[in-house]
Amino acid sequence: MFGDLMANNLLEAVVEFLQTVMADELDATSITPKVFSDYIIESTAPYVVIADISETYSFQSGSPPTFLADGVMPITFFATTKAQAMALGRSCVLHFLQEEDAGDPFLVFSGGYIEEFRPGNGSSATISDISVGQPTIFAWTVQFHYKEQFSTIS
Repeated sequence: MFGDLMANNLLEAVVEFLQTVMADELDATSITPKVFSDYIIESTAPYVVIADISETYSFQSGSPPTFLADGVMPITFFATTKAQAMALGRSCVLHFLQEEDAGDPFLVFSGGYIEEFRPGNGSSATISDISVGQPTIFAWTVQFHYKEQFSTIS
C-alpha cells in the first residue's frame, strides 16, 4: 500500500507513513502538517514528534559487505488530554502492525531496507508551561525497535 513512498532514509519514510495514515486523527492538512522529525517551536495539539533516535552498529561480511543498525525510534504524540495522547499512540501501533501483517513493504527508502520495525513500550508524560498562554499538554511515547540493513558499497 505504501510501497510507492521513496524517502531517503528510515526517518523520512516513517514521517511520510504517519502523515498518510494518521492525517484525519491528527487533523492534519498539507498546510498544517502534524508529523515532525524534530522538536518544533509551536503547533496546535494533537501532533507527533519523532526525535532522539538511538542506534548500535555492526557489519556482516559478504559480497558486498552489509552494514546493520539496531535502533530505537521514539514516536511521541502530544495532545490536550492524556487519554487522547494514549489513543493516538495506540492507533499508531495498530497502523504499523496492520501494514506489517499485510506483508507488503511499507517503509521503503532509497538508503537501505528494514528487516524489522516493531513497537516496544509506551510511556506518558505531562508537560506544563510549554510557553506563555499555552495549556498543559500530555505526551505518549511509543518506542519502536528496528533493524536496518544496507550495503557498504554504493
